[in-house]
Amino acid sequence: MIIGNKSEFAIEYELAADYGGVWMFGMICYYIKGKQIGDYELGTSLRDVMFHIHKKIRDNGKRIHEELFHLSKFDLFNRLNEVLYGYKDSEYEEVGLKEMWARFDIVPRVDIFDESKVFLVEDKNQSRIVFKEGLSQGLRGIHEAYITKGAFDRVIFETYKQLDNIYDLELMKQP
Repeated sequence: MIIGNKSEFAIEYELAADYGGVWMFGMICYYIKGKQIGDYELGTSLRDVMFHIHKKIRDNGKRIHEELFHLSKFDLFNRLNEVLYGYKDSEYEEVGLKEMWARFDIVPRVDIFDESKVFLVEDKNQSRIVFKEGLSQGLRGIHEAYITKGAFDRVIFETYKQLDNIYDLELMKQP
């Protein structure tokens, strides 16, 4: 199942043939401007993904930050990455916590996305995604894409609804 448009932003998922009931084992990945993010073939629990993306939905419409939006892709990626995942102190740590910068991190923290960092920041007119696939590529591995404002929110919400419906059906089968 593909939700969204791969040439802008999309999520692709499918349940495995033997998906384990409520565990909902399957495959999932993001597409940003046609580039696949996540190890689709590895597979994961789509139930766990569903729980993670539910948290992302709460941040829909709350990713506007004019200052961050206008940074270079390298500065934007590094600033968010240092505050959210850094192993050393960052001069932006305090403001990042105060302003809840975790809302800009848009991938579920499950195994298939272990090698991926993806951040979405908006201004009043558009959405900007900066991402890195493969953690050992240094600065040359940082990419950016501008997408229609609200596209991510729509896709993530629809994905959640579909996975939640599957989960509810599986729960009803439980003794």
